[in-house]
Amino acid sequence: MATRVCMICAELHGTYYYRALLPKRYIDAVHLKEAPNHEVEALVTHLWCDPLVQSCDVLFIERPTETAVPIERVREAKTQGCPIVVDMDDNLFEVPSWSPASRVYRRWKLLDYYRELLRLADFVTTTSPVLGRCCRDWAPQARVAVIPNAIDTDIVLLKPEGVKLIEGDIPTIGWLGGGQHGEDLHAIEPVVLEGLKRGWRFVFMGAAPEEFADRPGVQCVDGARGQVELYYQLVPFLGLDVALAPLIDCEFNSCKSDIKVAEYGWLAGCPVVASYSPPYYNVHESDYFRRLEGFDPKTWLSAIESGLETMRSKGRQYRIDSYNTLTSTGPKWIDVFRAAADKGKTTGR
Repeated sequence: MATRVCMICAELHGTYYYRALLPKRYIDAVHLKEAPNHEVEALVTHLWCDPLVQSCDVLFIERPTETAVPIERVREAKTQGCPIVVDMDDNLFEVPSWSPASRVYRRWKLLDYYRELLRLADFVTTTSPVLGRCCRDWAPQARVAVIPNAIDTDIVLLKPEGVKLIEGDIPTIGWLGGGQHGEDLHAIEPVVLEGLKRGWRFVFMGAAPEEFADRPGVQCVDGARGQVELYYQLVPFLGLDVALAPLIDCEFNSCKSDIKVAEYGWLAGCPVVASYSPPYYNVHESDYFRRLEGFDPKTWLSAIESGLETMRSKGRQYRIDSYNTLTSTGPKWIDVFRAAADKGKTTGR
């Protein structure tokens, strides 16, 4: 009989957050191939639902809020012997004051909420080894599993194949990301200003600072990140010649995953210039990936020029490391859910 996992993913309210649906996607794919012999069944909701929680073998909580997942209901489920899996993504909840998330956390009192939630967890999943170590401190009673963020490469994409940057074309430099990366972008502002003087075009997809959007030569594009198929399809057609992945040195960024670099490689196929930061330590350096210490504008501009030359000589090369694929991470999700279900059997669930 299949293990029933109730997935409460608060960010599914009006959106499809890519991390939340990764295990669901994998489970559904296995179900199609192996039914009726599949091992796990996923039941997804964006709000607490007593019938679903009471009928499940495992409760999986992803990016919750007190409104979507009241802490007293989680305590009740715990008392009834329901194994609880909490996914932290790459979300260090002790957010620096410069991050817009800091104001949200204070307003919703999320710090206390997350601390209590982690104390109730039997298993904690996260994307990065750094955050995994933090979670072991916050939830010493829980088993912590590091499961990288991944791309579902089974989604059929239309990609411009082998396109080279032709001499005389306007180079397009790009960045993808959310509102928590404002300070990272400010760190490369001198690079953007100098690049604009050189005639480069900059495309920011997601939440770029307003002062970037107002400059001639800069285009800001709605991220569409919540709808994963649309997001995957938009990125290849931004026409990026070089992509940027700046991260300032702080604990918050050290807990991030390398999904941005993986997206650049698989969806855009262009060279990437990134910070020398823990999320990118395992990415292999090549003509298509450069890792830089600090934010010296000359160094970044030189690396971008090198990337543009790679595009002129070699064109696009779509690539992805195996650990960033759903084929690799999916079984790790299954292992967590099965272990949680086994624990539930010992508590009489």
